[in-house]
Amino acid sequence: MLILNIMKTLHRNYFLLMSISLATCCICLGHFGSLAQQPIAAPFGLFSGQTASFEMHPVDLDIPGIHCIKIFDLDQDGDYDIVGGSEHTPYSSSVGLVWWQNEGGYPVEWTKFTIDGSFLHVMSVDVDFIDNDEFPDILASSWENGKIAWWRNSGNPENNWTSFDIATGWLNPHDAVCFDFDSDLDNDVIGVSTGNNRISIFYNQGGSIPVWQENEVASDFFGAKAIIVEDLNNDSLPDLICAGDGCDDIAWWENLGGDPVNWEKQFVTTNFNGSVGLDAEDMNMDDQLDIIGSGWQGNELSFWICNDIASNTWEKTMVTNQLDIAVKGIGRDFDLDGDKDIVAVGKVPGELALFFKEEDVFVKEVLFPGFNGGSALAVFDIDQDGDDDIISGAGILKQLYLFENKTITTLMPDDPPVTEKLKVFPNPSSGECVVTIPELNASTVQVMVFDVRGDLVLINQFQVENNQVRILFLGLEKGIYLIEIQKDENIFRGKLLNI
Repeated sequence: MLILNIMKTLHRNYFLLMSISLATCCICLGHFGSLAQQPIAAPFGLFSGQTASFEMHPVDLDIPGIHCIKIFDLDQDGDYDIVGGSEHTPYSSSVGLVWWQNEGGYPVEWTKFTIDGSFLHVMSVDVDFIDNDEFPDILASSWENGKIAWWRNSGNPENNWTSFDIATGWLNPHDAVCFDFDSDLDNDVIGVSTGNNRISIFYNQGGSIPVWQENEVASDFFGAKAIIVEDLNNDSLPDLICAGDGCDDIAWWENLGGDPVNWEKQFVTTNFNGSVGLDAEDMNMDDQLDIIGSGWQGNELSFWICNDIASNTWEKTMVTNQLDIAVKGIGRDFDLDGDKDIVAVGKVPGELALFFKEEDVFVKEVLFPGFNGGSALAVFDIDQDGDDDIISGAGILKQLYLFENKTITTLMPDDPPVTEKLKVFPNPSSGECVVTIPELNASTVQVMVFDVRGDLVLINQFQVENNQVRILFLGLEKGIYLIEIQKDENIFRGKLLNI
């Protein structure tokens, strides 16, 4: 019991950083002329004298027009890669579709591969399994080509991608997203056309080269730009949320069921100047998704709290109207203090900024001023350490960066040394995961799982196969956990986000 209590105290120290709130502070990043040469750290002051930082690491310093990105384990090696598209103008100088392979290491090293250099002016990119084989495929839309298309993964994502059209002859397609709307285990595609004011679902009819059947959801949503799929009313059916900068609306379409699905349009707002960017996040932690919007013509970042989805009642909170050409905002708890912050990007003259929730106000901290052409933005725990990192690119600068979140940093000084960090996959996960320990010469190991308070929530023996351990943790609440495996004198640790 004494040993367990000591261990519990050590792990509480380890997780202390998770519960420390960011204090209001100033950030000085200095002159950004040297950014192309080396990563920099942007330190934030923390309560109790602790420090955290977003450390900036280059992914690519020569990617003209980078506009959109998606994080996915494209090569299925257990770590997360980046897929991106270029909107560079003139269109003939676009670099099309590319991906960056995560080679590991610290900082992470990246290798770039071209998917399709002739697919011009890419507006959106998604990754999912489209032809129902075991290899992830790529979906993208082209403003210039008037197309939504997909690329079949040959099994070797470094080359041999084959493209197939889904929609042609569209006027200025913008977003396109994969989702299985009819629950037939074939991923369908939903796309929007800015020039045609159209929202359509393309139902996947199956096969190794799918045939697509278009079902129009709307033909009068003026200037349709962003589309996301979420279950807004918690009825287990996917709903649609769309932003249009011609109508200045954010609207959602309730899924009424049926084959094909019937949709009922409702508004979140009808007066959001230049409505172009969307995210769905539970901003007030009431188990109901809220909507974050970016309005490029009003330089505005705002969110709408859903007070009652049944009566479609929304309450607006403006975060700022000083983010020039605001194009995208994403909500997450970046500082792990229990409330939701927002990262947002403005396009010209360009700015990447964090807005930290501090009681009833948002405190702005600039990650990168002069982020000219800023547009590509994703949030993902790339290094799998339990806090969300930021990946963002600026097309005019021709640069793409990983901003590593250092809120969860190194072990406390009195913790026992860690021999090696565990590779946990998938992460986030739900109910089970696989951890990899190189050169583990054992048939079974003892696994301990601790919550953020340092309490031991699971201890069990698990089988080892090919240096991998499959861990079941059914019944654990959502949250961040520390996995620890001890073998002889060695200690292996990794963090898991249970969702």
